[in-house]
Amino acid sequence: MLREIKVGAINTRLRAVRAFFNYAYKYEYLMKNPCKILKLLRNRRQVVETVTREQLNKLLNAPDLKTFTGVRDYTILLLLLETGIRANELVGISVDDIRWEDSMILIRNTKGHRERLVPFQSKMKTQLKKYLKIRGICETEALFVTIDSTAISKRQVQNRITFYGKKAKISNVRCSCHTFRHTFAKLCVKQGAGIFELQQILGHTSMEMVRIYVNLYSDDVKDKHKQFSPLKYIR
Repeated sequence: MLREIKVGAINTRLRAVRAFFNYAYKYEYLMKNPCKILKLLRNRRQVVETVTREQLNKLLNAPDLKTFTGVRDYTILLLLLETGIRANELVGISVDDIRWEDSMILIRNTKGHRERLVPFQSKMKTQLKKYLKIRGICETEALFVTIDSTAISKRQVQNRITFYGKKAKISNVRCSCHTFRHTFAKLCVKQGAGIFELQQILGHTSMEMVRIYVNLYSDDVKDKHKQFSPLKYIR
């Protein structure tokens, strides 16, 4: 049975093949480079999904704060929104990665294998402390744990977010860690965040995705368009 492969996945493999032959040609293992004219496939970028502020409030009100899992899940949702970190990065955080004095979290399990520090504010600090009180002492160093005191998995986190999306009756957007990441970027841009700060917090190795966020959500672009719109001169 044939399986459709995404353009991004194909390009990742093409880059690997191209890098191998470029190396072989550079160090004269080959007389000619067969990948010299190899080009990547054009990828039509999909719409970046985000949730609205109203939907965010519904999601954050969904966990039952009278239970351990509810407090844990609420803390997870809040942290995703506060930092824009990926699911894999979230489950890789240990208790000792929280720099309380600096209000920073060390992110180790990154996509590009480059550790980074992400900031958090007082509301997030208060919630983390509340969660840690009921988390108690566990054998695992993982920050987020199950009711069995084992490290929560990426799949479990995603399942919980999907659950709350259904509970909050959000049907027009797929509720996921990545949706929270896009929403974080959207809200930051709307509040005037710069592209360099955003790149550092999100951990992007290039500016491409950050520029997309800015182009999509910057009010500066919208406001300036009001000034130079050609339709202003048509009566």
